[in-house]
Order: sequence, then C-alpha cells, then structure tokens
Amino acid sequence: MRGRGLMANRDKLAKSAVIVMLIVLISKAMGFIRDVLIASNFGAGDLTDTFFIVFKASSIAIILINSVIQTTLMPVLTDVAGNKVKGKEIDFLNEIINASIILTGILTLLGWIFSPQIIELLAPGFSEQQFQLAVQLNRMGLPIIIIVAVTSIISIYLQSNRQFTIPAATGIVLNIFFIGFLTLMAHSYGLKGLIIAMLLGHLAQLIFQLPWAYGYGYRYQPKISFVNPYVKKTVLLAMPVILGTAVQQVNTIIDRNLASRLTAGSISALSYAAKLEDLIVGVFILTIATIFFPILSKEFVEENYGRMKYVMGYGINLILLVTIPATVGILLLSYPIVQLLFERNEFRQQATYMTSQALLYYSLGLSGIGIREILSKMFYSLQDTKTPMINGMITVAINIILNLLFVGRLQHRGLALATSISIIISAILLAISLRKKVGNIGGRHIITTMGKISFSSIVMGLVVFLLKENLLIYMDGGFMKTSAILGFIIFTGIIIYIGVCYLLRVKELMEIIEKTIKWIRLDKILQGRK
Repeated sequence: MRGRGLMANRDKLAKSAVIVMLIVLISKAMGFIRDVLIASNFGAGDLTDTFFIVFKASSIAIILINSVIQTTLMPVLTDVAGNKVKGKEIDFLNEIINASIILTGILTLLGWIFSPQIIELLAPGFSEQQFQLAVQLNRMGLPIIIIVAVTSIISIYLQSNRQFTIPAATGIVLNIFFIGFLTLMAHSYGLKGLIIAMLLGHLAQLIFQLPWAYGYGYRYQPKISFVNPYVKKTVLLAMPVILGTAVQQVNTIIDRNLASRLTAGSISALSYAAKLEDLIVGVFILTIATIFFPILSKEFVEENYGRMKYVMGYGINLILLVTIPATVGILLLSYPIVQLLFERNEFRQQATYMTSQALLYYSLGLSGIGIREILSKMFYSLQDTKTPMINGMITVAINIILNLLFVGRLQHRGLALATSISIIISAILLAISLRKKVGNIGGRHIITTMGKISFSSIVMGLVVFLLKENLLIYMDGGFMKTSAILGFIIFTGIIIYIGVCYLLRVKELMEIIEKTIKWIRLDKILQGRK
C-alpha cells in the first residue's frame, strides 16, 4: 500500500510539474509580448534607457527579497508545521509577514531618500533630464518592494501545502496589467503610467493568491515577535543568502553603469537581448534544473552518490542538447529574429542592429549558464552553499576585468561578451571544485556528448547559412511572409540537427525520440479502442 501511495504522489507531482512548466511558458510568452509592446511604443533610446534602469533597480530588490524568502522560509516553515499545530504555523507566518512589512517599509523609505544616489550608481552617464525622470519613476515604484515581500511569503505558504500552480500563475497576472496598459494607454500616460501599471500588477499578484491561502487556513493578524526562535532562525539563515544574492547582482549593476556612458540605446539593446536570451534560459535551462533538483536531493539523502553523478551528467547533456544548437542558430539569425520581433514604429533599424549584436554575444554563454545551473544544484544537494557563493564572487571579479577590457573597443557588445566569458569560466571552476569534492563526475561522457552535439549543430549551421543566403532577399515582404521564411529556415535546421544527432547516436536525444514514438503509438491504440 505504501508503494502505491508513493507512486500516486510521484504521479501527482509530475502532473503538477507539467502544469507549472506550461504556465511558466505562457508567462514567458506574455512577458515577451510585453517587451515587444514596450519596444513598439517607446523604441530603444533615451526613454527606454531610463525605464530599464528604473526597472533594473526594482528587479535587484525583487530578486534579493525573493531569494532570501524562498531559500530560508520553506525549511523553517516546514519545521514549524512539523509540530502539527496549525495555529502555531499561522502565528509564525504572520510574524514573518509583519516583520517583512516593517523592514521593507524602512527599505522603501531609504530608497525614496537615496533615489538620486541609486540612479547615479546605476546610470552615471544619464543627462540631467534623464536623471530627474529616472529618480521620479524610481520613487513611484518603490512600494513594489513591500508588496513583493508579502506576495513571496504567501507563495511559500501555498507551496508548503503542495499548491504550486497558483504561485506560478502570478506571472501571468502581472503581464496582463502590463499588456493592457501598453495596448490601451501607453500613448496617453507614458512611462509614469507604465510604472503605475507595474505597481498595480504586483498588487494583483498578492490579491490573486489570498483566496487560496485563506482556503488552506491562513488568517491575517497584526502579530510580530523578533524573539520567536523560528523568526531568529530565519534571519540567521537569510544573512549568507543576502550576501550571495547581492554579489550576483553586482554584474548587472556594473553592466548598466558602463552602458549608460555609451551610445543612447545601449541599455535598451542589452535589456531586449537579455529578454530574448531569457526565453531559452527560463523555458529550458531553469525548467530542467528545477526538475532535477529534487531528484539530486533525494539521491543525496539515500547516500547514492553514483546515481547523483549520473543524474547530474544526464541533466547537463539535456541542457547542451538545447543550448549548443540555439547558440549556433542565434549566431546566424540574430538580426532577422530581432528585426521580425521588434522592428516597428519607434524601434528602428539602428536599434535592431544594436540589439541583435548584444544577443549574438550573450548567446555565447548559454551553455555556460546551463552547466553552471546544474552544477550549482548539485552543490546545494550536497548541502554546500559556500562553494557557489565563492564562485559567484570570483565571477563578478572576472566580469569587471573583462568589462573594462572590452567596453572601449566593442562598446555594448563588449559588456555582453564579458558576461558570457565570465559565466563559462564560472561553470568550469564549479566543475573543478565538484570533482575535487566528489571525485570523477563523468566528464568524459559529457565531453563526448558535447562533441557529437557540436558537430550536429555545425552541420545544421551550414544548412541554415545556405538557406539564409538564398532566402534573405525575400525577408522584407511583410510580417507574415518574413515569419514564414524564418520559420521554414529554423524548422529545417531543427530537422537536420535532430537527424545528425540521431545518426551519431546521442543517447539523450534517442531516448526522447523513442519515448515520444511509444507515446504516439499508445495514444493511437487508445483511440482505436474508443
């Protein structure tokens, strides 16, 4: 009976994972539509540079808050819930919420006072007009910090009750507000209206989750206690996470700081390119890493270290299966992709060129991002958070040096290239550290698979290059015609890539193909029985 229960629980979790992946995909697609609308309404110049600096200031605070809460609150909340006294769990949750409101309220007040210094740090190259607008917009958006803290805590409470889909769907709620404003009111209210839409969207995320939280027994009370041992434990756990997350954000701050001194539109080009890269990172890399994390943790608890290494290697190969051909494809098609997706209204040819160049150099680090993500999850599964933190500090130092070396000659492209190289070095250093810690990590198999994937990607690249050269002249025939031609080139490239990988017997791809064929056959059998 116990075995059946475990199987049913695994099936339920697998079903939840699939649903969450679909929701994240929809949210990413809506986020991309949001970015296209921002590009269409505001272009890629001084205005969007100003918005993206303010957006980045908010993002840094949001990432910091979410990282602290999501990393530290879940284990403590699980510990409290282990007492099987619902009232005690709710009391702790309210104490954390109220403490967070006070702390983020103080942070918001400090942010309002020091907004000029914050903008000066992020964008010292802004003109006086840009600077004043950025300070004003930053102050308008600061209450988001308080809302995000409470929303994140409620999300963790829902997840602790095995409710994953509602927290995942909050991204859709936020993007509905963005898209609604950009479609209906952008021309009337400009950037100030966009900040208000962002504020309302974050508030809607919180309101959206509350009915489900109440359904699981949560009731708000104005309780607060800084002497509660569980609150103290949460604060102590948060300290190293704050340091590690803050260090990771330095890279972005330095990039934006240097970009603000370059040609107008450089910040926007980097931002739009990063959004396109994030589609691949969010949908494929982070999804694979998230799915493999609990598997790695389970194998560690059972002290099955050999199995851990196998799972890690399998995860890396799956990521390489996507990121290597994606990099080759972007190297060849970055300009027509950006042109198709963004070039309209205020987003003109120069903006397309700058964004496509940034995307090209960012793409070089895709595989590094994937490998680093899986290796980091391996360290966390081994209950070692110190090594990834030190690795992050080294990565920041390398990125600073490379930024200064490349920015003069390559401008904003140099900033993207420095980021990619530092990420690749970070992945290599993590692999070396892991090998010292656990011994052989199956590097020979990973390198062999990487070689096969790379060869298949090169063959694909040659075909894509020939198609592009012959069909490029037809790509100025309107959105639908250009989409059809670009889609045909990409689809043909994918078929060639899969075919060569299959001929080279890339194990991970062959398993995916075989399981897909079995699923299709089973589906036909079931339909026949009906």
